[in-house]
Amino acid sequence: MPATPQPPQIHLPKGWQDCVKSAVLHAIALAHYAIVYARAWAADSINARVRLAAENDRLHEACALLHEQLRIKDIRITQITPATTASWVKRIDENGPERCCNCASR
Repeated sequence: MPATPQPPQIHLPKGWQDCVKSAVLHAIALAHYAIVYARAWAADSINARVRLAAENDRLHEACALLHEQLRIKDIRITQITPATTASWVKRIDENGPERCCNCASR
């Protein structure tokens, strides 16, 4: 199984003031708006090559989003599974193997 790439670790200074945080968020939002506007222009272009490049870019972004969702899901599952298994084992130990489910009463 291939190793999954680790996402970059971005550490922000702890002492940032609220106005600096707000300015960073505004800069990110403005950059996002510029990208969306450029993609919309390219998607409606007369030139087929520009339209194909816009579609390619959109598909790459969708793929990256899916990879990030899978990464988050995998991390959550690995954190949940040991606790769930421990809970099941604890129930079996408390009730005994014959009373762990309703199949013993059948």
